[in-house]
Amino acid sequence: MGTPDEIVQKIMRIKETCRYEDFCIWAWFEIGGYRTEEIEEQMQIFAEEVMPVLRRGCAGGPAYPASSVDLAVDGVRQVSRV
Repeated sequence: MGTPDEIVQKIMRIKETCRYEDFCIWAWFEIGGYRTEEIEEQMQIFAEEVMPVLRRGCAGGPAYPASSVDLAVDGVRQVSRV
């Protein structure tokens, strides 16, 4: 728990303290007492603000091609930020 910067610092501290070269974490967002919208917001913040910093700090990650999935729901086009 914490700000995006604090989360990055905590995760990187684990990686560096344990001297991991290859590092995998399991982030758990579903905590009792939070509404679905709050959980989704936390996941979005993690994806947008934490993951890019971790990717740079942990020597990159896989390159994925652009998605070809049509995300239209009920005629409304949705934008994927992942």
